[in-house]
This record gives sequence, C-alpha cells and structure tokens, in this order.
Amino acid sequence: MVMTVGGLSRRTGVTVKTLREYEDMGLIYTVGRSAGNYRLFDEEALRCVGLIGTLRGLGLTLAEIRGLAEIYLRQPREPIGARLAGLLGVVRARTQERITEGGRSCNVSTTLRLTTRRSLPVAPTSMPRILAMGSPFDSPPGVRP
Repeated sequence: MVMTVGGLSRRTGVTVKTLREYEDMGLIYTVGRSAGNYRLFDEEALRCVGLIGTLRGLGLTLAEIRGLAEIYLRQPREPIGARLAGLLGVVRARTQERITEGGRSCNVSTTLRLTTRRSLPVAPTSMPRILAMGSPFDSPPGVRP
C-alpha cells in the first residue's frame, strides 16, 4: 500500500516535518512522487518509522540511529545486534551521568535554599514566595510543602 507523507504521519503519529527530516537523513525512503508531486511511501517506510521510534525510546540519538542504518546498508548480511548492544551501553552510561548530574543539581539547589534562609536578616515571609515554599524534594511524594 502506497501512502503520502500525510498518510504516513497519520498511521505513525509522527509529524510530517519529522518524517521529512527522516527522509533527508536517509532513515526512510520514498517510492516516488504522486501526480500532485507528493512524496509517496510504502509499508517499508512504516516499519522504519516504527523502528526509529523504538530506538529513540531506548535513548538512541538520531545520529546513532543513522550510524546503525549506514552500517546495515553497507553490510546487510552482517548482524547488527552487537553494534546495537554497544550503543545501548553508551546510552546507559549517558543516562546514568544525567541521573548523577541531576542529583548534584538537586543538592546544590537545596544547599542554596537552606543557606539563603539561614543568612537572610529578615523573616522568611519577606522572601519571594517560591523560596518560602521549599523544594518539592523536601516532602514525600504526593505531599505538598
């Protein structure tokens, strides 16, 4: 079944703009153009968009996905699993770094807030409302400060 970029967008939930970017990057291919000069895609493009979504959901960047696609197109008989596993290790390390960095940011924010409260010569009611409310990390989940 052949579909326009709009049809592919409706079937995948991916915006037309993003689909055009995928095509420009070589991640999906058209099967031609319609009489009205619309891009036409087939079921293969539908599967590719689904795979891109899955890989993005696992944390791969478009550049990493493009790299995998280039390797696959150059060596279609070569298994890609080992390369994907290696990339997933990179994604895991990148995610762990973000978690660690986020924890540091929370610690700095809490320290700054506590230091500011202790060092101000005025009552907390004269501080901006946001500082007086405290951090959402000070209370258990579901309990507002």
